[in-house]
Amino acid sequence: MMKTISPVWLTRVGIFALALSVFAACDDSTGPDDDVDVEGTQAAVNQVVNQYFVSNPGIQSLEIFGAQISQALPSITPFNLSLVPGEASLHGLSERLLENISSVYMGRPSGSAPMAIPSELLGTTFEWNAQTGQYEPGLREGAPTNGVRFILYDGIATLNEVGHLDFTDASNFSVVPVAVDVTLSVVITNPDLGEVLHYRITGSASDTGGTLLVDGFVSDGTDQLGFDFSFSGTDATGSTAVFTLTAGTLSMTLDVSNSTTGAGSISIEIINGDDEILFVLLVAADGTLQSGSGIFFGNTPVAVFSGNIENDDVTVTNSEGAPLTQAQLLALAEIFVGIEQAFIIMEEIFALGLILIGLSFAF
Repeated sequence: MMKTISPVWLTRVGIFALALSVFAACDDSTGPDDDVDVEGTQAAVNQVVNQYFVSNPGIQSLEIFGAQISQALPSITPFNLSLVPGEASLHGLSERLLENISSVYMGRPSGSAPMAIPSELLGTTFEWNAQTGQYEPGLREGAPTNGVRFILYDGIATLNEVGHLDFTDASNFSVVPVAVDVTLSVVITNPDLGEVLHYRITGSASDTGGTLLVDGFVSDGTDQLGFDFSFSGTDATGSTAVFTLTAGTLSMTLDVSNSTTGAGSISIEIINGDDEILFVLLVAADGTLQSGSGIFFGNTPVAVFSGNIENDDVTVTNSEGAPLTQAQLLALAEIFVGIEQAFIIMEEIFALGLILIGLSFAF
């Protein structure tokens, strides 16, 4: 079994935002001589998070009913879904997948059953039963013949219908490694919105690791936030997970890698038009931040991270050249928080599709 990264330092990623804020309060410099618009990029990141996640009725409904949806299919283990975590954390992203991807293989149906959805439920629409407090199969038509449909509501108390979730499964659990192929679509009945979430998960799973590919979009009814996610890992080689979100001229990429020794890295790249900002965290097995950890504008290092993340001992210092301004540092701190929150929400959105085939991000 591989040596896993300590959960502590991945949980503590948020302290970098705090370190940036503290450093800003102690620094009154004039800023580096470059053309990167940090404050403009911060505004773009915040706008994307608010536009596609905070005000999305489909995601809001999944936040309320996601756990109950995952419990409705008898072959699925119940899972507590939270699309908007109270505390942002990139806690063990790729490690969680590597630890759990074998569950798809080990928990596959016996015999020749090819899919996770029981055949007798294909084409079924599930509706909320207020008396029992759970989703139950109904007689309503419209569900995909190779999947199931869940009616979505604005809340448990009001139960006003807002749309539906269609889940289709073309996976093959009778082969080794297991072939994963599932699609999730959320459609809002408001004609101004339509399909607000769509993605497909493909990949493979064995008892030692596997691969996953996800691509799709989140929509506000007018514009789309495109996303793709890739994961690969084995006990022998470690694991890597890469998220990319794209909206207009803004793209955000998160790359998380874990080695078999317990060391790892996180890089977050934000490109907004001609502006490019890169956060890099290189962490040894004991939590020590390695050389190369810091913030870059394009290829230019502008700040250095040092210390030990396991001990909550992280400092930010100026790189060579003109130092960052207070406004830039505070904007970078806000970008860090906003990006982290966006990727956590995406992780949980993917988790809903994965849990419906028996794979969980959770330990």
